[in-house]
Amino acid sequence: MYKFIDIVFEWGRFYKQESSNFWANLLTSLLGALIGSETAFTVFYLQYRSERSRNLKIKNENFTNTLKYYVSLIKNIIEFADKQANNYLVHSKNLKEKPLDLNILKMKVAGDLNRIVNKSNHEGTFYAFISKVGNSDENIKNFKDTFSMLDYLYEAYNLAFKAQENYLKEQEKNLRRYKDLTEEETLNYCAIILNKIKNTNTEYKKDPFFIALNSAVVKYYANPPKPITLVYMQQSFIEPLKITMYKDFKNIDEGMLILDNCRKATWLYIEIINNSNSTVDDFEGYYEGFNSAIKELKKQITILHNIL
Repeated sequence: MYKFIDIVFEWGRFYKQESSNFWANLLTSLLGALIGSETAFTVFYLQYRSERSRNLKIKNENFTNTLKYYVSLIKNIIEFADKQANNYLVHSKNLKEKPLDLNILKMKVAGDLNRIVNKSNHEGTFYAFISKVGNSDENIKNFKDTFSMLDYLYEAYNLAFKAQENYLKEQEKNLRRYKDLTEEETLNYCAIILNKIKNTNTEYKKDPFFIALNSAVVKYYANPPKPITLVYMQQSFIEPLKITMYKDFKNIDEGMLILDNCRKATWLYIEIINNSNSTVDDFEGYYEGFNSAIKELKKQITILHNIL
């Protein structure tokens, strides 16, 4: 009996000792796991913050570089637009002073303008812009107005190019036709008629029609400028001949034909001048529009310079 009780007591002491070791080990394990987890979390958090900070820095640098590129393009566009606007002004002056000439327009290459309007990432540039200046309504409006000015310059540049093409096409056609009417169909025809009258009328020197035509031709060749200009042709030959044919010889077939050619030549002469005058208005408008756009773009450049 006593032996059994000793065994029970011994077992109890063993259980107590083992139980104490188990809980101690468990607590140690839990504390180790907790400390390990906290350490891992801390390391992860620090890495996350570092990565986030690095990404934000890279993003900010990308925004800055985007705006720098954007500013450099606008600077180039301002320089281009200023020179092209001057070309429009010079062209309009030439059209006024020399409406009967074939006036050529100087065109600068619009590479950067085409690049920023058609090939750049507008949305990316917008986010870079508001990241630097803020997304207030005024800032968003300024950005929109800037691209509106760039769009205007691009469209106006192309419209000016087409206007010049149309002017040249019309002017070349009218100048060629005027030359044919005055030289071939009128002046040369007068020479043919004079020779015909000489060959068929021995008293040709007394023929009023011969006298009128001969007088007009002789006056034309008396002291012509070199080269002969349209103004000289019109004022020294076509206009006087037209008046003479209408007053005295419109009932003669040859006289009527010459009168008709003189009228056509006069109409073309006026048309050539009108073509130049209407083109003047176009290019004066492009000059003014370009200058207005340049002023707005310079304002935006000043804003961006202050933040970069």
